[in-house]
Amino acid sequence: GEMVFGKDALLGPRRPRPHKIWKKKYIKLIVVGDSGLGKTTLIKSLISIPGERLQVHDGSYTPTEQFRRDPESLSSTVSWRDEEDRVIWVYKIQDTPGYGDELDVFRNLKMVQDYIESQNRKWLELEQARDRKEDLAEIEDPRVDLCIFCIPPHRLRPIDLKYMFELGKHVPVVPVVTKADTMTIREANTYRTEVANRIANPMVPGIHDKINIFKFERDTLERAGVQDHATPHPPFLVIASNDISEELAAAEPPLFWPERRYPWGTAEAFNKEHSDLLAVRALLMKEALEEISKTKRARYEAWRRTTL
Repeated sequence: GEMVFGKDALLGPRRPRPHKIWKKKYIKLIVVGDSGLGKTTLIKSLISIPGERLQVHDGSYTPTEQFRRDPESLSSTVSWRDEEDRVIWVYKIQDTPGYGDELDVFRNLKMVQDYIESQNRKWLELEQARDRKEDLAEIEDPRVDLCIFCIPPHRLRPIDLKYMFELGKHVPVVPVVTKADTMTIREANTYRTEVANRIANPMVPGIHDKINIFKFERDTLERAGVQDHATPHPPFLVIASNDISEELAAAEPPLFWPERRYPWGTAEAFNKEHSDLLAVRALLMKEALEEISKTKRARYEAWRRTTL
């Protein structure tokens, strides 16, 4: 029989295009900081969308034991599809119990370090499993990508720097000053510079090296709308809230708009004039996803070499 062109697309002028297969990519952040800084509220404001009443577990009253036993109970997961790249992003934020007084700080630090190490070991075991059924790409990646480190407003203590430094040996840190609405404009500007300078040059006994701050690429920061304050890797100053604007939530289309009302006015979490939260959200959940993933792989390979 004679072959008929045109019927079969494979024989046309173009090569066939393979179907893109959906793949999953995992991101896991861990949120660390003193008690009462609003870590859980920050998580909620970072990942909520309108109309969603996210049940975020509140870590503030969680006994340390519960975190040791069942960290999952303090973790929140959201996922979304990127149609263009055919990626399903699975995004986990792991809350941790706040460290209270000086006594607890190092216990808390050790607990968080152990957690990060255990997640690496979990992945190593998966890689080496003899009777593995699925491809690694199909398995949920437990490794921690980044740590959001919550810094108190007004006063950065040597203990916070020490914690940040020690934790940075295991995972890069993104410094975030919470409750920024407790500072005046002038205080906030001064404090931002002070924190940036102390992170760059801690001058604290026991810190002999740079603190491992995650270095976002310049144009990534620009795309996310982070203002350049001309300070070395600045901390982000954020406001988060469990209260939202009901008017905006009921609008068409609905808008998720966390705010804090005071007798003299309203502080808005996503208003660029008030808070860096929207930029942080754009950075961590959109613009920097690829570079966050990439650095995790490199860091893990180094860890793997020393472990094996």
